[in-house]
Amino acid sequence: MPVERVRGTILGAALGIVFVVIFSSMDDRVYLHEHRSKDAAGR
Repeated sequence: MPVERVRGTILGAALGIVFVVIFSSMDDRVYLHEHRSKDAAGR
């Protein structure tokens, strides 16, 4: 039973990530890239 729960959790997380990438727009991706670049430069 614990194995099925772990497998279900991993599968759910992976599907969530896939859906976010598929449904995010290119503008969202560019914004996040710029935002992360500024954070990395400010450290």
